[in-house]
Amino acid sequence: MQLSNILPLVATAFALVHNVAARGDFSKSCTGIYLEGDHFLRATCANGQGGTTNSALDLNACMGISPTFNGNLDCIPNGNYAAFGCNTCLISHATFMVCSCPGNIRTVGDLGRCFRP
Repeated sequence: MQLSNILPLVATAFALVHNVAARGDFSKSCTGIYLEGDHFLRATCANGQGGTTNSALDLNACMGISPTFNGNLDCIPNGNYAAFGCNTCLISHATFMVCSCPGNIRTVGDLGRCFRP
């Protein structure tokens, strides 16, 4: 893929992330929020032009087990929490993710924290 093809994609991705971050809570502009396969966050979100778009995000790219946050899930680039054995994840209260992790530990992560300015 040529650089000229990548730049519009990067600009669009930045605008979407910036738009969500400015709101501080993606659940206010998205509906049908759910997890697929324990680590893909899916939702239908406002596109900023009066319509909606189906969105997906691999949470392994941005969530991990925090060594300083009582072992709970936190915003960690390339955190790859699923590789550490976390599974049976679900969305609770729109932006909270709850997972079972090794040692019968229930971990909680506030997905809204990852998208705040």
